[in-house]
Parts: sequence; structure tokens; C-alpha cells
Amino acid sequence: MDDALDLTSTEDELGKPAEGADMKLGLVTAPTYFAIQKFPELKEIIKRKCSEEGDLEKVWITKFSNI
Repeated sequence: MDDALDLTSTEDELGKPAEGADMKLGLVTAPTYFAIQKFPELKEIIKRKCSEEGDLEKVWITKFSNI
């Protein structure tokens, strides 16, 4: 649940970094791990810490279509 809140909530709402903070740090959470198993191309996006425009949205859409 915390992983989903990281993507769908703001820092003010959570009281901690949010809005894809884990992915921007290159951290692989459980939902991301399972999404990478199904969509290996996500691995490169995570490795570059979602640094290119549209990366965060690609991972977000893929992660939550995988749940």
C-alpha cells in the first residue's frame, strides 16, 4: 500500500517524500519488481532513476496495470 501511496499522494499528505520518490532514487519496490518481471524494459528506466521525461509515467502506468 505504501508503494501505491508514493505514486498517488503528495509530500504534504504523507509527511514524507512522495510522487515517485522511490523510483527517482532507483529503488525497486515490490510492485516495481513484479512489473519488471513482466516488462523488462522498465529495468533501464529504473536504473537511470526515471531521469528522462515521461519515465515516471511509464513506470506508473505499467506498475498499476500489472497489479
